[in-house]
Amino acid sequence: MEFKIGDYVTRESYNNDIVFIITDIIDDIAILKGFNVRLIANAPLADLNICDEDNRKDEFMEELVKENILDRSDNEDFFYLPPKLLQLDGDP
Repeated sequence: MEFKIGDYVTRESYNNDIVFIITDIIDDIAILKGFNVRLIANAPLADLNICDEDNRKDEFMEELVKENILDRSDNEDFFYLPPKLLQLDGDP
């Protein structure tokens, strides 16, 4: 499979848990930047799976929200409030 800079990918060896953007490709190694997680990683191209830019990101975020809500709903000692996020810094 041909990968290019800017593709949205996941790593198969990590059960496709995080969506990354390819920022560079050196030989057969991709340099990855987390799409919604502050993380820089590298991975062999053979370990990457391409993501549909529109659907995969939305599905990934929905899964995270559902997991958090379901995990917290079992505990009756407190109630769940969704977090409020403030972006302190960002990319240029």
